[in-house]
Amino acid sequence: MILFRQRQELVFKAFFEDVSNNIQILSLAKESYSKLPEIKQRFNLDFDDAYQFQVAADHKLAIATLDKDFNRVRGELKVVPIP
Repeated sequence: MILFRQRQELVFKAFFEDVSNNIQILSLAKESYSKLPEIKQRFNLDFDDAYQFQVAADHKLAIATLDKDFNRVRGELKVVPIP
């Protein structure tokens, strides 16, 4: 998103081509969408953060983030702050 906002589409394309063979893209299972309103209310998260929370929970992953909103989910998920 940041690269697009800064009109650096070619940098994004080069980055993605460099890492694409070493990543797996996950999405939320259809059955988990019904959990998002509860996650939003419980932790006061917006839709995007609730979505990321549930993807991480479903796949037993930690969240590495700059977003301080995820401090509210500590105890439910491992949150790794990025300095």
